[in-house]
Amino acid sequence: MRIVSIKDGLQVWADAKLNFFLEISGKRSDGYHELTTFMVPVQIQDVLDFRCDQSGKVNLWCDSRELSTGPDNLVIRAARLMQEETRKSIGVDIRLYKRIPWQAGLGGGSSDAAATLLALNSLWNLNLSHQALGEKAAKLGSDVPFFLAGKAAWCHGRGEKTLPSDWQCGLSILVIKPVFGLSTASVYSRLKIPISPMKQEAASNCFSGSSLEELNEVLFNRLQAPAFEMEPDLALLFEEFKKAGAKKPILCGSGSAIFALFENDERALETARSLWNGASRNLIKNTFITKQAKFSSNHQGEML
Repeated sequence: MRIVSIKDGLQVWADAKLNFFLEISGKRSDGYHELTTFMVPVQIQDVLDFRCDQSGKVNLWCDSRELSTGPDNLVIRAARLMQEETRKSIGVDIRLYKRIPWQAGLGGGSSDAAATLLALNSLWNLNLSHQALGEKAAKLGSDVPFFLAGKAAWCHGRGEKTLPSDWQCGLSILVIKPVFGLSTASVYSRLKIPISPMKQEAASNCFSGSSLEELNEVLFNRLQAPAFEMEPDLALLFEEFKKAGAKKPILCGSGSAIFALFENDERALETARSLWNGASRNLIKNTFITKQAKFSSNHQGEML
């Protein structure tokens, strides 16, 4: 995540995320699922501009007509939470330029919410600690705390308990977003809890290096099977992805986006071209060739 100064305000580039490992071990008493996931921020980014509004109003404009800008939007909820819990009378005018596809499992809404917390903490001179921001983030959504750290992390509980990692993946990543989205709740409703869940330890050692072979060995998503069951065209696109050159495509989150790792951008581009020229081209809406987002320790200025 990158924050820069603009005229009369701040601009934030909010990263998407990919789940390199996602296991579900049970259902919690609060209705959520107990999970273990290794999430990685990537350079597919929404852009948000923040400027103070002296009237006290929270205003959100978005360049995508698909997205609600009402009180249900996580950006609005994050801003109002900051207002209420810090008793700030000042408001904010937010402009959201949407580049992260929604209903894709890429965490765009959660990332935008985290961007709002970070931006308002600075814009309103609140000086809240990372821990205080993390507590607010957990109230907004399970993935929101992850995006505050701006780096890869193991996440536990319902996803809100994070253990950041300095691991960096130098590989190129091809992300495919189908023409359809998937409802997270609907995918989880089809999930069969495994009797013997995969252990984090089985994957942890492979996330200390970054070779393509090692990582392909441990890429895993428990939600992939129920997502394929819910949307057969996703399974079809997955198989076409493999035929086009992806060694191990994997679903991201609850989908509908799928991704694969490549040695370099050229190999990723070759696979993308093959997909676009193949039988499944009508199923593809967006294609991204990206890399892991680099970490900036102060979330300020250009990324390192």
